[in-house]
Amino acid sequence: MSISSVYPWFSRRQPLAVAVVMMGIPIGTFLWPPVVTQLVHAYAWRGAFIIIAGIHLQAVVFFALIREPPVAKVIEMKVNSDSQDRASKPINEEPKERRDVCSWTSLFAIPSFPILFFALFLTNIGHPLPFTYTIARGILIGYSDTSSALLSSVLGIGGGVGRVLA
Repeated sequence: MSISSVYPWFSRRQPLAVAVVMMGIPIGTFLWPPVVTQLVHAYAWRGAFIIIAGIHLQAVVFFALIREPPVAKVIEMKVNSDSQDRASKPINEEPKERRDVCSWTSLFAIPSFPILFFALFLTNIGHPLPFTYTIARGILIGYSDTSSALLSSVLGIGGGVGRVLA
């Protein structure tokens, strides 16, 4: 959601804008485990989940504030010629009709899309597993729950470094 809403606002530095937005993922991965651990210590797991739900509901407010970028204005130029003045075509012509994003059926009609979709689906199934079990494994081998949460934060640092180097 955030990448698709940021991308149209930039014409010159789109990669930089997307990179800044994407850095939110490893920063959140770094900060969130210790915060959740402290919330569980302070409010037990039920209270911590209520607070986490409230924090996540704040995103709804920000998503409601997302708006589309302004449409480029049409600029007409007059061109002088020997025989007559005539208007050239507009520089930024507004599209005649607005097209929606591709439908699912049209995406699956592209031969390579189902393969990419399935590969990303499998990747996203396996991606959260280290985050899920790192804290439990750290506690099992003798680390405190706060230290185990910091182990999970190290994964966030690694993700951030990987995004910068990629």
